[in-house]
Amino acid sequence: MKLSERLKQKRVEMQLTQDDIAERIHVSRQTISNWENNRTLPDINSLVLISDVYKISLDELIKDRNMIKKLSNDTKQAELWFVNSNLLHTVFCLFILNLSDSIDIRVKVALILIQSLFTVFITLNALPFLKGRQENLKEQYSEPKLVIDEHIVLLIVSIGAGICTTVLTIYGMV
Repeated sequence: MKLSERLKQKRVEMQLTQDDIAERIHVSRQTISNWENNRTLPDINSLVLISDVYKISLDELIKDRNMIKKLSNDTKQAELWFVNSNLLHTVFCLFILNLSDSIDIRVKVALILIQSLFTVFITLNALPFLKGRQENLKEQYSEPKLVIDEHIVLLIVSIGAGICTTVLTIYGMV
């Protein structure tokens, strides 16, 4: 049985609507519909929440080697994106600081604007990834409020580099 069929079957067995499930796992009703009609697949964090709602193991829920392989690849790609984008952002900040004395003020302002938007973009896109990592880590460490791992440190360094670049460059313009 396909995952989409299992999802729908379990929901119907529990006499829940797509809206009920969507509310419990914090997605839209349309997302649930897409999963049940095999248009898209849930990410690993959503699958964990679904398994909790349906009170079944992840193994029982997915039992599909292709699905397991896809989820594993998706997780690796998300982690690579996270690490690479934060490193790229930090390098960009260092580049701006290095050139800040020798470039025109208009270029400096444009670079700071780009860098600031990049900081916001990375932060907003990193939050779902970090939330999923935190949920997984909480299970390992007797439910602390926050587990500081290398990903959180990397995000803090990246955001810090962005803020420092902005402040130092603006200070240098005055």
